[in-house]
Amino acid sequence: MFMYRNRTLGSGFNNIIFVCTGNTCRSPMAEALMKKLLEENNIADVNVVSRGLSVFENSPASENSISVIKKYNIDLTFHRAKLLSPNEVQSFDLILTMSESHKNSIISIFPDIENKVFTMYEFSFGKREDILDPFGGDIEVYEKCLDEIYMCVKEIVDKNK
Repeated sequence: MFMYRNRTLGSGFNNIIFVCTGNTCRSPMAEALMKKLLEENNIADVNVVSRGLSVFENSPASENSISVIKKYNIDLTFHRAKLLSPNEVQSFDLILTMSESHKNSIISIFPDIENKVFTMYEFSFGKREDILDPFGGDIEVYEKCLDEIYMCVKEIVDKNK
């Protein structure tokens, strides 16, 4: 079973936050994919949410995010953007960011939680790589972004089977 710092999904990482900039593209797709894969793999007791660092509160998911994630039979039309709160940063077990800059921003404000903040690629594959923001891009840019997110999330879940 996958263990990162002696913790696994559902036994140590019960509360996971995916973080991007506006919480309308990358992090909502990551949240939705993680929930779907957890359910498909019968991994229970894991709370998954998404948040942003610079959010227009209650904004819907971007149209292209809604469109591309349909290939996984996921409906993002009900998603509403939320700002990452200091309480969540302190209380959640794992914070997965889309980029190194997101990670560094969180750690600069909350240096005491550095051991639970990782980029998606870092946590999934041990790589220093960002999932680029598709905002404003065409559908192909969103599809590439979704494929990267899926690959990372699937790796996390597969290591927990």
